[in-house]
Amino acid sequence: MQERYDLALQTLVQQREADQTGTTDIPVDAPPMAVLLATWTRNIERHVDPVDGVDSPHLAWALQVLANSRCQPNRSEVWHSLTEDMRVADVYFTCRVGDIERLRHLSEATVFDDSEQSDQRFWKAYLSVLRDGPFHEISGTTRLVSTAREPDWHSEESVHPNDDVSRTRVETDIHDVLVEALIAQPRRLDHAGTHDAIAQMTGIVECDDLLQQHRRCVARIAPQELKGVSDLASTLSKRRQQIPEAELLRQCMAFRPRMQALWTRECQ
Repeated sequence: MQERYDLALQTLVQQREADQTGTTDIPVDAPPMAVLLATWTRNIERHVDPVDGVDSPHLAWALQVLANSRCQPNRSEVWHSLTEDMRVADVYFTCRVGDIERLRHLSEATVFDDSEQSDQRFWKAYLSVLRDGPFHEISGTTRLVSTAREPDWHSEESVHPNDDVSRTRVETDIHDVLVEALIAQPRRLDHAGTHDAIAQMTGIVECDDLLQQHRRCVARIAPQELKGVSDLASTLSKRRQQIPEAELLRQCMAFRPRMQALWTRECQ
């Protein structure tokens, strides 16, 4: 049984090594995942409409990101499929990718401070983290099979639902895990902050305007402090149900001098 595990794991290792060169040279036939990552990043970073093709700098960066991902198998579970009369190995793998979660405050800052400065700050950090780290591990599963006709462990062909390209099951599963981590997750980073900001409104115009102004300023000059602003807004929102509106308004206005003391010319 251990030999079966090793065979299944080794097949995935060989697949990974065949796909990763560790170089930033621009190949004529760059992997689709690299082209997708490079194109998406370029379009978002430059605020342009999606176009075909991608420039060399972004593709070189994407190739390095994928080379650093280091996807590798951890273990496999082998079983026999009676309906299809073949051996199946469910392979569990991990990939090392940049820890995008660390950039949540910078992503939220782009929402609360709609400026070119905040946008560039986030994308510069995004490009750096994906390529250089810090890294963390993500996990996924894929499948290898062994049949009477093809006894060696191999990955079946599959067609990805979003395109007409035929890939192996291993390629598709690794592709989906990396797309989720490198592209889908960054697009969702600011959702929680935006949702919280709406939920934390007091319903008192003067209060909400003050908090919005303070949040915009902090997002611009000290995005790492946005959580503190969110905590204050949450506290005031809860008090809306506990004390009269006039008292809550008084408490809100009492925060104004302390907030204004933190504002700089950049907040204007």
